[in-house]
Amino acid sequence: MSVTKPKHVVITGASSGIGSELARLFVKDGHRVSLFARRGPLLEELKRELCDSHSSTSEGHSKESDRHSSESWNPVQEKPGDPRSGSGMTDGRSGMTEGVRVFTCAVDVGERDAMHEAVAAAVQALGPVDIAIANAGVAIPSPGTTFNATAYDESMRVNVMGAVHLFDAVLPGMMARKEPSLHGNNTATRPQLVSISSLAAYRGMPESGAYCASKAALSVLTESLRQDLAPHGIDCTLIHPGFIESAITARNNFKMPCFMSLENGAARIYKAILKHKRVYSFPFPMALAARLTRLLPAWLFDYVLKGKRGLKSPN
Repeated sequence: MSVTKPKHVVITGASSGIGSELARLFVKDGHRVSLFARRGPLLEELKRELCDSHSSTSEGHSKESDRHSSESWNPVQEKPGDPRSGSGMTDGRSGMTEGVRVFTCAVDVGERDAMHEAVAAAVQALGPVDIAIANAGVAIPSPGTTFNATAYDESMRVNVMGAVHLFDAVLPGMMARKEPSLHGNNTATRPQLVSISSLAAYRGMPESGAYCASKAALSVLTESLRQDLAPHGIDCTLIHPGFIESAITARNNFKMPCFMSLENGAARIYKAILKHKRVYSFPFPMALAARLTRLLPAWLFDYVLKGKRGLKSPN
């Protein structure tokens, strides 16, 4: 799908899984991407792949432009006094540097200040953020019989506060963009927040209290933001995927209904983002079943799931 106006897309949890596949799709369509994740080496590998792919399909770029087709920044590794510390990229190529399409930053989404610094660096490298995708997430087993508050702390820190920190960093810039075109009926021009939640947000599943609770919180947060921000020309998209091929689902030792390949799942999410869908839950059979569980009385819901174990990572 070609684009008439390339956008700057920020993706957290971009080093693997859905995040990395979304990055490939956005770059393929000519968008600029900023990729955040804790695993710096994997980000660097992905950056090289994306830049090589772009270079092999682009025509008319000078060697100098191709040489500057990516930027990286790791706030943890910066030394005091480094010109890039805190305020972002200040190495003489600030703003919309020609040829720069991929920016990477090894950052923990659970750290508010670090996220603000990372977003500031990304904006300086690639321009204002058009789409912010909160994709970073963890799925930690949390059986009630061995209750461990640490699992809940980390799940909320990454799955919920990671999104909060991303949105906190990008929203002031989005709100400040008062061009009429951003506040019209053409959704293609409107800034957008995207939350990658899960069908597990619909009801609590066995041994998955931390995961389900964090995804439910993320979903409700996004729905609330959607109502607040729509009058200001900012769209919110809430994604509820089912079982998608990933490192998380690879740990599951049970049958996963309607299991999807990473490419198929990410392609569906990508299309939903481009269409600025308010909510997209898929695949349909699983989404319908998840909605119907909300109608079940507690005793029947418990009976259906009696004896079920290992539902640790529905996304």
